[in-house]
Amino acid sequence: MKYTILINQYAAVNSGLDLDLIDLAIFDFIKDFANCASCVKMHTPEGIYFWISHKLILEAMPLLNIKTSQGMIKRIDNLIKAGILQKHPNCELYNKTLYCFGENYELLTFTEKAARILTGVDTPKQKLMPPINESLGVPLNESLGYNNNNIDNTINDNENTPNNNVVGELFPEEQKVEEPKEKKTLFRNSDVYKMVKFENGVGVDYSEFESKFATPEFEKVDLVYYFHAVADWSDQKNMKRTKNGWLATVRNFIRGDVEKKKLHLKPEYKAPTQRLNVAGAIEYLKDDY
Repeated sequence: MKYTILINQYAAVNSGLDLDLIDLAIFDFIKDFANCASCVKMHTPEGIYFWISHKLILEAMPLLNIKTSQGMIKRIDNLIKAGILQKHPNCELYNKTLYCFGENYELLTFTEKAARILTGVDTPKQKLMPPINESLGVPLNESLGYNNNNIDNTINDNENTPNNNVVGELFPEEQKVEEPKEKKTLFRNSDVYKMVKFENGVGVDYSEFESKFATPEFEKVDLVYYFHAVADWSDQKNMKRTKNGWLATVRNFIRGDVEKKKLHLKPEYKAPTQRLNVAGAIEYLKDDY
């Protein structure tokens, strides 16, 4: 659940956007989620897009009183029509609802364009910076809103880094000194991989790794399968993360399979496989039925 909702209704009213408080609350969730390590970003020929699950928004925003995915889609369509969001033209190809921020995104943020609307005066360009997309390491309007194809797809794995830089930009003296970032490694070189005990190259004890997923959501999940799936993916893509980043990646793999209804369960939770009727199969092949 999202604990707080920040709505810049003054900017929304003065910019003439046809949006209500519910639309703006959904925008606030999407803006924050797009900046967290759990959000999946995808490079496409059209640019960098992020994946937002409608079900996730429904669960995180219960006070919106929207009960169906179709109801949520209508609200997101309002943000698309207002130019705040842009939907990927080929979502069916990726089997995901992919979005990036649209050309009017900065009307609802404290950037140069919004500052002119809010204050009525021009602000020196060097004084205003677009909000940072911490998961990509570049300004949001460059990485997600304007389809820049030349940006490295790096993910911010520091889960404690705040998503909103407005306070730091307006009041520099109040900014906290950032601690050195944790080193990123391949999964096989990470602290997460070291949680599993191996003998002769075979994992024999996954208990410490499984303890990181000790919640009802993951009770029936075959965590051993996802441990090795993420390891293989990291090797194939030469992808590096921090410890927290790899734990988030495992969760993303699991939740992605839930969405696609391909979740791998522990053996004791799998449905028993029906026995093959060999005699019946042979008769069928002989047309003897």
